[in-house]
Amino acid sequence: MIEAVALSAGYQERAVLHNLDFRAKSGEVVALIGPNGSGKSTLIRCLSGTLDPTAGSVAIDGNDLSEMSAKEIARDVAVVPQTEDSVFEFSVYDVVAMGRYPWGDDDQGHVKWAMENAGCEDLADRKVTELSGGEKQRVLFARALAQGGSILLLDEPTAHMDVGYQIATLSLARELARQGHTVVVALHDLNLASGFADRAFLLHSGRMAAEGTVESVLSSNEIERVYGASFDRIIEERTGRTVLIPELVPERAKTANPLRIHFIGGGGSAGALMAEAWQLGHKVTLGVTLVSDSDTDAAERFGIGALVAPPNTIISSADVKGALDLAMDADVVIVCAAPYGVGNLPNLALAYMTRENGAAVWIVQNQDIWDYTDGEAAKALSAIERIGGEFVDIAEVRDRLAGRNTQ
Repeated sequence: MIEAVALSAGYQERAVLHNLDFRAKSGEVVALIGPNGSGKSTLIRCLSGTLDPTAGSVAIDGNDLSEMSAKEIARDVAVVPQTEDSVFEFSVYDVVAMGRYPWGDDDQGHVKWAMENAGCEDLADRKVTELSGGEKQRVLFARALAQGGSILLLDEPTAHMDVGYQIATLSLARELARQGHTVVVALHDLNLASGFADRAFLLHSGRMAAEGTVESVLSSNEIERVYGASFDRIIEERTGRTVLIPELVPERAKTANPLRIHFIGGGGSAGALMAEAWQLGHKVTLGVTLVSDSDTDAAERFGIGALVAPPNTIISSADVKGALDLAMDADVVIVCAAPYGVGNLPNLALAYMTRENGAAVWIVQNQDIWDYTDGEAAKALSAIERIGGEFVDIAEVRDRLAGRNTQ
């Protein structure tokens, strides 16, 4: 176990951490989260013994770091720093082998294992000064693995990495925890924390704003306060983890007059516009879409009510009736620029009926509407226009949703 008690630290006259308590134990991954400047890197430096606290203490299994030599600490604690300047033209292999210094050996088997698991064995003969940022980060991770400490401190280890390497790196950290290591990882990406951490510590201005299971911390109102942004939380059905989606529209920009909007889409034509309307504060529904459609996936992510039909089927009259019930009280129905075939042509009959029921119908203008119905879709759109539906440019639709040009 590594533990900090009443820890305060900083640089020269600038205090960063204030009376902080922290604990991480064997077998768990603990995520340090918080905005830039909150103290994540400073805490990692204190835990690794490279920065002396101004008050309080850090201990490993009850042994105070201040009473341990640098080599003793390095046998217990391995660190992956955020960045590290490469001045000398060492080979990647040599840099990774430096991790064995605390043990006084150059165990080639351990070095090779570390490089393979960090995904940098193919870089062995390259000069470290020639690597990209992501490649360097993998090398630093391999060096920490080669060091073999029971405590692994990772300061934004996935910075500059492609998504595949991010997942591989944190999956390995997760596996090391299962084997009994203690893993502390500072992360910017809250959803990576959700996917790989057991517990989370939320830092703000050098103080602990929240701590607990990663789910409880990510679900707390402190997240919004600390980050100064609004988030929507979705429980991912496949894994059960909490996924945070930042609202791209600040609170002050949300509409003062929310509309009840029903989207008719398909083929991914509605997803982005539907998400924008939802984040602006409008009440949104969708349908008819198919199970396998990306518009359906978008609705599920945002918790939007949708009428969904089985995949690879022709939309039935029963489906249309169900969607009509969903859209019955809509102020506006937005017909997105979807490709039309026999299977989804009934959606245009749905749009016609909602217009007859008094809803405004906006048909998103598209120069290249995909009509695979021998002109039937074009006729249906013209019929909607004749009873008051409008062809509207996408930019105009966005203006109306934002209240810049409401009609």
